[in-house]
Amino acid sequence: MDIRLLGPLELLDKGVRLPLAGPTQRLALAGLALCAGQTVSSDELARLLCSPRTAVHSAMARLRRALPEGAVETVPGGGYRLRSGRTAVDLARFEDALDRSRALAAEPAGRAEAAAVLAQALTLWRGTPLAGLPDDSPLVRRERPRLVDLELTAREEWFGLRLALGEHSVVLDELTDAVRLHPLRERFAVHLVLALFRCGRAKEALQTAREARHRLGRPARELRELARAVRHDDPRLLLPGPDPADGAAAAAVPPASPPPAAPVPAPVPAPAADPAPRELRWPPPEGAGVLPLLGIADVRTYSSSSTAAVAGCAPSHASRALEQLAAAGVTSVRGPGVFTLTDAGREAAVREAAKLPPEQHRRHLAGLACWYLGSLYRINVPLAVPGNYRVRYHDGADRFPQGRLFTSVDEALPWADAVLEDVLSLAVQLCVPEYDDGTELAGRPLSSFALEAVRALESYLAIRLRWRVQRRLNELVLAVAERRDDVFARAVALGQLGKVHALRGEGEEGMELLRRSEELFRSAGQRQEAVVALSNMVPCLGNSGRIAEAAEMARRALAEAGKLGMDDLQVTIQTNLGRCHLHLGNHAEARGLITESYAAAKLPYGRTHAAGVLAEYHLATGEFTEAARWAGRALGHAAEQPFDPYLVAKQRTWLAAALRGMGREAQARVEEMQAEALLEDLNTREHSRVRPLPPGVSLRGTDGAGVPGGAVLEGLHKQVTPAATDGGS
Repeated sequence: MDIRLLGPLELLDKGVRLPLAGPTQRLALAGLALCAGQTVSSDELARLLCSPRTAVHSAMARLRRALPEGAVETVPGGGYRLRSGRTAVDLARFEDALDRSRALAAEPAGRAEAAAVLAQALTLWRGTPLAGLPDDSPLVRRERPRLVDLELTAREEWFGLRLALGEHSVVLDELTDAVRLHPLRERFAVHLVLALFRCGRAKEALQTAREARHRLGRPARELRELARAVRHDDPRLLLPGPDPADGAAAAAVPPASPPPAAPVPAPVPAPAADPAPRELRWPPPEGAGVLPLLGIADVRTYSSSSTAAVAGCAPSHASRALEQLAAAGVTSVRGPGVFTLTDAGREAAVREAAKLPPEQHRRHLAGLACWYLGSLYRINVPLAVPGNYRVRYHDGADRFPQGRLFTSVDEALPWADAVLEDVLSLAVQLCVPEYDDGTELAGRPLSSFALEAVRALESYLAIRLRWRVQRRLNELVLAVAERRDDVFARAVALGQLGKVHALRGEGEEGMELLRRSEELFRSAGQRQEAVVALSNMVPCLGNSGRIAEAAEMARRALAEAGKLGMDDLQVTIQTNLGRCHLHLGNHAEARGLITESYAAAKLPYGRTHAAGVLAEYHLATGEFTEAARWAGRALGHAAEQPFDPYLVAKQRTWLAAALRGMGREAQARVEEMQAEALLEDLNTREHSRVRPLPPGVSLRGTDGAGVPGGAVLEGLHKQVTPAATDGGS
């Protein structure tokens, strides 16, 4: 068996590549291979997989089926180990060869063999290590920078051996390329200066040293002393003996392909092209002081406000620092007042951040996390949301006074769109056990960042239907909750995951998750949250064909919401109950309930929902003119604030059906085309195929986008066919 980590993850058995089904299998294999010959505990695997400890056993069972028989053994006490040991993993073979090379190089007589051993070992590298694994996984974030640094360090040592053997003219071009590709690796610059000097190009050597000092700002003593020796034409820099260009034997040279590894890929690709590495310059003092702080968090985009939060300085100081960093090529301008770290800039920032004391690193990281949470809670200020959500968002904004302010929906939602991937990356970074202690997040530990984020983003996620991010964030919440035995957090995650499953057509899974969420909320004394979860089960049942059960559950939820004074929720539940009666054939009862809901609705969502179901009622009774009137009214209410694309598409579908019933085919087709266009972006982004079903189809499949508060799946006709997914996830 051969497990290859030094490039795209590959598994071979007797030279035949074996398939790996999905990211969970691949992460599990990589986790074991990185500790080849050693035991990996179940807790460590759970952290690497971002999964509950209880899920590790099933993940390992799937991995065993993919590997040759007996490849993985279970260790008493709760852990797993690869039986094949170090020889089966390319990384372990490389590390062993590197150790051997260093031992040989300790004696001058062994340098030629050391260079040959190291050259052969470097051929194991096939590109970016751990490629093909999720970039936002804790394993990749922890191990890839280490592995990239390991390769570059080995290449630095290999160049050093070649220079010690007098092969400066042979490696000159390769050293020039290495400095161009990795301008912030000082050892490459030192080697190039020495090689140029030995090739009789002292003037170019001094120029290279000056450029390196300018890039690095504070070069190490070795580079300064080397430049001084070059200026004085110090004969000690010359190496006795012939150059291999004159016929001496040289150590084996690593093949030209692949080239040295590129800088560590960022978790989110920068939207603008990065400046070439050679344009990087060490910034003036303000920018240089901020640079390390931009490397502590797994985010790429900064504004003066977020930079001030992470640096603990005034926004004006942060703004000047960002402009200096942009002039130095460390950042690129993404938009007015917004900057993105370039690849080379990110590499420099991460390296400088690693020099900070742990307590300082954590303090600055907490400042940025609090800024994000304050901003995320405030994006809801311009939205019309149910009362219980309004209380939650105001409380969150009070607990996190840092962050941006928003005066309009058109300002708030696009900002959230732009930072969503950075929020996810930061949540992944903070979900690990080392952040389980402390009170930095308004009394909670830093590992609670994902929980606070999903609570703050619930309205946004319901409007934008960002299912992938919502699912990933809640998986992180669940992993931390399982580890910390946090009942409330577990209930939150299960409830939101239940809605995502239901929306994607996985009704039974959604129903079970919502049921567990309700039970946990009740055990934690959170009655309002429990009623919301109960309400979300109503359309799940209805769209599974269990309409009578859905009606009974709606009556229960309606009564409890009334006792708790949840007026906005009552409107939505009653509309869903009316819809159940419509599909049970109780038309008079249905019309009464829905009409009453429309009259009581105070929020745009409640009015849109009720008006749309009244349009559906009139379609069912053949009153097409009334159906068109109510569908048009629903679209008017939907224009009062942003709504999820499916809700608006459904109203256009109802309007198209009404127009067709009135004999206005051309207008009906226009409405249908607009509905299809609304869903195109959603289907592309979320890898799904969602389309409204025509009126009159029974409530089957799944339904429901959420209210802007995320409170209820509103009971839409909907068919979802999930796109092909990676089977191992």
